[in-house]
Amino acid sequence: MNITAFAQYAGVSKAAVSRYFNGGYLSAEKRAQIAAAVEATGYRPSMQAQMLRTRRTRQIGVIMPRLSSESCARMVEGISRVLDDQNYQLLLINTANDNTREVRALDTLRHDTVDGIILIATMFTPEHHAVLQSLHVPVVIVGQQYPGFSCVFHDDFGAAQAATAHMLQKGRRKPGYLGVTLLDKAVGLALDDGFDYYAPQSFAAADGRRIQFGWMGMPDADYTNPTVEYGWQHCLTLPRVLTQDGNGCLLQAPAAELNALRGEARQPADGETVETDPCFDLTASPAGDFVLTIANGLTLTYTEADRTCTLRFTDAAIAAGRTERKAVLDAPCRSLRVVGDASSLEIFLNDGAAVLSTRYYPAAGKVAVQLCGAGSTLYSLSI
Repeated sequence: MNITAFAQYAGVSKAAVSRYFNGGYLSAEKRAQIAAAVEATGYRPSMQAQMLRTRRTRQIGVIMPRLSSESCARMVEGISRVLDDQNYQLLLINTANDNTREVRALDTLRHDTVDGIILIATMFTPEHHAVLQSLHVPVVIVGQQYPGFSCVFHDDFGAAQAATAHMLQKGRRKPGYLGVTLLDKAVGLALDDGFDYYAPQSFAAADGRRIQFGWMGMPDADYTNPTVEYGWQHCLTLPRVLTQDGNGCLLQAPAAELNALRGEARQPADGETVETDPCFDLTASPAGDFVLTIANGLTLTYTEADRTCTLRFTDAAIAAGRTERKAVLDAPCRSLRVVGDASSLEIFLNDGAAVLSTRYYPAAGKVAVQLCGAGSTLYSLSI
């Protein structure tokens, strides 16, 4: 039975039938007539015909990483309830924590098969970015903050900070951290991509700035800190000013007071090796790939094609067991700042959108620094 035949049976117009099934206004009398006809005939509108006419499917695609995850299951249950109340259907895709399947699912749904997509996200790759940019339907990302898209996420930074502060207030002095893969930016990598950063705490300065300190040098089974021989092990990071960019992403930058400790500026050419004091401050504005080498035993390599920064120790003598860390940037790297002292490095990328922190132990005396791929400005620091 098509809509014409049903309207004739019910004794109403096709427009009235359409308003009935789409929640439009009808008099009580006509609504009762149509309801009785539906009861008698079992008539339901053709979904295919509605899709062709309205260009809407009344389906929402939900991409989830794991069916066995309790948190994901609860999110899907909540999504399902809301969609059901609004007469939408849920199209569920389970990716089993496979990045390739997740990208493929997004690509499948972008071909007008759904009215919108809810992505319960874990991590993002350049392939994710490309397919998300190509979508022509609304997208909501759940569980992660991703610039340029509507997101629903927890304050993982604040939660980790509050939990650590609570432990310290209770007298604990050796907090441990057990987490997920560092590629998960919300749960595994909300603050620092480096080796040694832990237990951050922040406060509001008198001028309104939010200042954060963290600790560096907490050892694990894989690496150590030779400074123990000299009676100390841990050190504080630089004071970092916390701000947000226009997309709400966290930025960390050294407090401006550090600039007052700079000596005379030097401007090494691209690829030039210079020797500087162990305490130094290097800034650069790269336009593509670059390699920064410090103390002839540590490199920071940036690859524009996948926006990946790799911090790698090539000399075991200065690494004390540390090996390699990576950070995948949300945007091409266009600013670099490295602040070093005799046993630590803090590397700020894209104005602090990503940070890598590590202890390192160069030989006494001057430190060799070489940046290939960009010119730089280099200062010694009076620390």
